[in-house]
Formats: sequence, C-alpha cells, structure tokens
Amino acid sequence: MKNKFLLLSGILLLFLSFGCKQSDLVLQWDKVRDYHLLYMGIGLQNQDLRNVDFYLDFTEGLKVAFQNDNSKKFFDAVINSMKINTIDFYEVANDSISLIENMPKGDMFAKLENPSNYDKEYAPLDKALDKIAESNNFSIFVTDGELWKKKVGEKASESPWAREAFAKWLKKGNRIDFYITDHPDAGKTKHLFYMIFIPKSFNGEKLPSDDISYFLQNDIAAKRLVYSSFTFSNDFFTLKQDYPTEQSSGSAEEMALDMGSYKKDLDLGYEYMDFALGWKDIVKYIRNAKDENSGNPIPGGKDFIRKLFLNAKNNELYQLNEIGIKTYDIYEDYSKFEFCKQCQAKPPLFKLDEKGNKVLDLNNNNMPFILEEGLKGCYDEKGDLLSERKYSGPDIKPIEELFQLDNKLFNYTYSRDTVGEIGLKIHPNFNGTQLSSTHENFVKVDILLTKCKPNTSNPKFEKFIWQGKQITQNKALYESIILAIQDANPEGKVIYSYYIKTLPNNYFE
Repeated sequence: MKNKFLLLSGILLLFLSFGCKQSDLVLQWDKVRDYHLLYMGIGLQNQDLRNVDFYLDFTEGLKVAFQNDNSKKFFDAVINSMKINTIDFYEVANDSISLIENMPKGDMFAKLENPSNYDKEYAPLDKALDKIAESNNFSIFVTDGELWKKKVGEKASESPWAREAFAKWLKKGNRIDFYITDHPDAGKTKHLFYMIFIPKSFNGEKLPSDDISYFLQNDIAAKRLVYSSFTFSNDFFTLKQDYPTEQSSGSAEEMALDMGSYKKDLDLGYEYMDFALGWKDIVKYIRNAKDENSGNPIPGGKDFIRKLFLNAKNNELYQLNEIGIKTYDIYEDYSKFEFCKQCQAKPPLFKLDEKGNKVLDLNNNNMPFILEEGLKGCYDEKGDLLSERKYSGPDIKPIEELFQLDNKLFNYTYSRDTVGEIGLKIHPNFNGTQLSSTHENFVKVDILLTKCKPNTSNPKFEKFIWQGKQITQNKALYESIILAIQDANPEGKVIYSYYIKTLPNNYFE
C-alpha cells in the first residue's frame, strides 16, 4: 500500500507540473478520428442505408422458378417485407441494366410478382454484379445464377464470373447474405438466389436485410417456407471492451490517463489515450512491476493495456491462427495532417470590388488577406494553397521493440472458447532510444490478423452448385464464392488501433 501511495502522489505532481501544457495539447491532439478514417481508407456511411437498389434477372429462368409454389411464395415474402423501404428496381435483361420507370408502388409490385413478365432469353448478370460492387449501395439481386450470352447455342458460363465482384465487395469489409430456394426445371434441381449486399455500417442502423430476416422468421405463412441461408464476410470476428466503466479504458491505472481527452470508438476500431506518467516510471511501474504481495518481479511486467476481446465464434469462412501488432511513430505525420486540415478549413479572404469581383494588384495577382495569424504559412501570394500544405497520405515510421503483444494472454483465452483477450506489454528490449526526448511522443499501435486460413471445404457451399440442362453440374457460382473468399482473406488486416500520446522521453534522466 505504501508503494501505491507514493506512486499516486507522483502522478498528482505530474498533473500539477504539466497541467498548462496538457490542456494546450488536448486542443492539438484530440481530433484523431478523421486521421484514423483516412489512414484506414474508410469513411462513415453518408447514404441512407434504407434506400435499396433491387436488381431482378428478367429471364425465363425466373418464370420457371415461379412455377414452384415454395419459390414463388418466398419471392412474394421478400417483396412484402420491403414495402416500407425506398427502392429503385432494375431490370437485368438482354444487354442492359435499366431502371424500371417510376409507377405507383402497388403497380410496381404487381409487375414484379407476375411471372409472365420474366420472358427474356439472357441477361448480363456479371455486369449487374460489377455495378453493385462498384456502387457500395445496399443492393439485392435475385437471379437463377446462370449467365448466358447472346450467341445462339452457347452453353451457360462455367467460369467463375462472379469472383471479382464478390471479392471486391468483401474486401471492403462488407457483407453478402444469401437466401436460396430450390425448384425443378426440366427434371433438374435448380436454385433461385437472393444476393443481399450489405455495406459496412458503423452506427448500428436497422437495415432492409433486418426487415427480410424478421419477416421470414415471424410471418405465419413465411415460417412454412423452405430455404437455405448463408452469410459471407471477411469481418468474421467481433470486438468487445470489458472496461470497468463505459467511460474508462483498459489501460493500467498507474498510467494516469487524461480522461478529459480520452476517445474510443469500437465501431470505427480505435482508441486515443493521453498519459501523464513519464517513461522512466512506465518502465519502473509497468514493465518492471513487482507483485504487491511477494515483492517478486511479475514475469513480463504488467499489461500496459488489456481488456479488449476478439470473438471469432461461429466463424465458418476463416480460421484465425495468429494476431500481431505493428507500432509507428506518427508525431510528424499527424502534425502535418492537422496543420493541413487547419489551413484548408480557413481559406484566405480576397478583396472584392462593388461588383463582387476580386481586386488585383499591379501584377494582376489576387490580393488576399488572412484573418488567422497562424495560417499565413498556408497560402502563397496568389491565395493558392501551398503544395506542402496538401496532405497526401500517411508517411509514418515503424518503431521496433516499444510494445509487444501479450501472446500468452491471448493464446490462453482464445484456446478456451475462441474469445481471445488482447493485451499490450512494454517490450523487454525497450531502452529509451525508440522515443523522442525533445517533444511529446505520439505513436500508433495496430492490432492485425497476421495468420488466417480460408475455409473452402465447407459442405454448405455445395448449395451453389446446380444441375444444368447442358452442363451436368454448374459450378460457376460455387467457384466464384470459393475464389472470392480466398481473394478477400483478411490476413494482414488492421482490426483495431491505439493512438497513444505520452510525455517527452525522460528514460535517461
């Protein structure tokens, strides 16, 4: 208890001696969200995810499918479940993908539910999938999966024609839900596929896919329908924070976290932490920590951060074999990013004449004036943003032997029930040279999936094979799925990032 009292007293002194500086730095370093989004190449969903692009294969294959009572009722159930959404319907037929003209909703659904309207010979299914993958909108595609070309006598495509579109969609962290019904066609067993393309959402919105699932599970008539369902995503895990409170972090209490500037967003996958404990004491109280009862050194020291859990239960697509970390010095890069952002947020104001035109000087240059004194280094004499104030993307330096993953903790917890706890420790080889002693240190620690193996032998995938009229077994969609899963393997993917700011390094004092 005596050691703990001394430590807390030291932390209080740190807060008092660095108080002014800390409050200034909060303003400078507090906005890492935009930096994180740019670094990860992601953005929040701007579109209304209840807007649906609904693509329909208008070939005769669907007319045959709708002759089956179960298949027709399933289609009607899907349509009925979506009547509260804003939907753009596209007809995929012959050589084109065309928006079906606006008409009263009742007339539209009557048109879609009439099997006689599905009478085209072929459809550009591959182009429809390419359009969906490119748009990144919430989309549904209903098709029998047989890609035919215009050439007379040509067989249905046996090539994995959907591979690239599926992989492109999955690589973004998006999801594809499949519903599949069976029907007979000329004595063969065929399928009707409902491909539901769900963009990655960060805000927990209720989506049209939820409406479909809810309707199928709760409507009395829909409960009697026969179908199969699958979900494909390379985000095969979930993350959970088991922190003491909603406001607290998983960092060691000795680190003296500044709660005023602390930020976390589990959906976006990052945390920002500003610590007041100096590196000399971090090494003393964290890396070289001793057991309070025995006084003996704790093997590997205390965890710097922990209580983040990776849950990979019920995963059918990938086998996670290893996670890892990478650490970067982002002080200079983030400083440039933030200053460029400030420059662009307050452009120069120009002198205007009575007609609103810019007043030029004797050399026909603009005559800007900048209200913000600190932004004079942003623009040239013409009022154009200087090239060095245009942020072109992350340029960061790796740091070796600062942190290490607590492998023992993760492997032990993960082996029990595939829910692994992630912890960071100070690297045993940390010697002070990794950090700056002249300014605050700002580092980024990425948690990565370092070894993942696609599970391509799942027998459920055989539902994507069907008996063709000219082909004994059409495996075009089956092979597309298998190859897309391999292409979208998340091995090397960053799943979470810690942004850690600490005081200038005093390790050598």
